Amino acid sequence: MLPTAMSTKTKPAILATGLALTPALTVACSIAAPNIAIPTNTATILVFVASVTVITASLFALSHGSFSNTIAITITASAGTAVAGTAFAGVNSIAAIAVINAALVGAGHGVGRAVGSRVERAGHLLPACVVAASIDIASVMHPGGPTHAILQSERAMELLTFSFPVFGSAAFAPSIGVGDMVFGALLLGAAVRHGLSTIRMATLIAAGLLIAGLLSAIFARGVPALPAVAACVILGFKQARTLDRKDRWVAYLCMGVAVTIAVGVIATAFLP
Repeated sequence: MLPTAMSTKTKPAILATGLALTPALTVACSIAAPNIAIPTNTATILVFVASVTVITASLFALSHGSFSNTIAITITASAGTAVAGTAFAGVNSIAAIAVINAALVGAGHGVGRAVGSRVERAGHLLPACVVAASIDIASVMHPGGPTHAILQSERAMELLTFSFPVFGSAAFAPSIGVGDMVFGALLLGAAVRHGLSTIRMATLIAAGLLIAGLLSAIFARGVPALPAVAACVILGFKQARTLDRKDRWVAYLCMGVAVTIAVGVIATAFLP
């Protein structure tokens, strides 16, 4: 029988591993990065690939823990407090960046898992993916969109985007936003609930993020990641694109509205 809520049984080892993986790798790579001299273009690619790997590995580990609602809320609240505290103190050290990265992954898992574990049917991932992708497109491309505003603010990028050490220097580069982590955790939470392969789900999430990163490099601008992630998941899981007959009209309506809004935003972005 499928669970209707997160289990109250906690697995401390999985929780500790998932939460510690991000800051540990951030600090370790920041120590090693200045001593690894590689071409700038290669370093840029490695930053993004490493960020995707660390994030998906952390979310994958956390998805296998059965955490109570109280723990999920505690993780999310602690992450928010960490980001607020670091914002006040200033993001000016390796430790601060490690805290931000850990907090973003923790918050992403706390929010995303809570939603994903309550997805009633695997087929509901289809409208969820389409709607999330459409919202992400509008958020990035519309001048008033939240993601667009974040991309224009160096301070917001520091606090709301995962940053990773740049090999060959002591610098850090922003790569993946907290919204992408929330959606990744949601997908993994739904996979756990419905018995879908979490390894395949994590791989598809990573593939989508890498595709978005490649497009961003090609077009030299911020590209919404969720459309690529959503496409990979829908194509990768037959269950995720199979709707029950009783769910179809509502799902089609929601998807139609979301896509219409996204198309309108894209059209206005390219109109003179």
